[in-house]
Amino acid sequence: AFTANSTEGLSLEIHDTQPNDYVRDIQIVRSDNLPSTPTFEPLFQEKLSPFSVLRFMDWGVTNASWIQHWPDRTSRLAYTQAQSGGVALELMIDLANTVGQDAWFCIPHQADDMYVRELARLIRDTLDPALKVYIEYSNETWNTMGSFTQTAYVQDQGEALGLSTDRWTAGHYFVAMRSVQIFTL
Repeated sequence: AFTANSTEGLSLEIHDTQPNDYVRDIQIVRSDNLPSTPTFEPLFQEKLSPFSVLRFMDWGVTNASWIQHWPDRTSRLAYTQAQSGGVALELMIDLANTVGQDAWFCIPHQADDMYVRELARLIRDTLDPALKVYIEYSNETWNTMGSFTQTAYVQDQGEALGLSTDRWTAGHYFVAMRSVQIFTL
């Protein structure tokens, strides 16, 4: 059953499916966008036009990210892009390419070297070479307001490595060290 209502949005319910042949690849598109439906709504693209750089920090759910390894990330083929791992990196790149704007990616604070390498390969192979790419290690690693678990993480790592006896400074040193490692990769 599918319902659409201008005040309540969309609803799709699957009442019966086969475990070995389940419903997949559902796409909901506006009828006036057929037969060639763009990945991104034209009005959404238009709203991005004033900007020269697209920062994907929120789309990547960077704050308090649990992602450590490349397979942890959200796949382009996931049933939804509204997962705790954020939007698929491929869709971020598609958006930057579609609107012709530079891309800014935030590396999850726990991401391992393989994650960084695979992201670099994906960007190299699919981002329009005319666009710039910005890479940032995590986000708000200095913020101790409670919701930024990445702050405690970098401080723990800095202390464990003996970068400083001061927790705050140890965290800053770790961010600098890990950022250089990421940029080198």
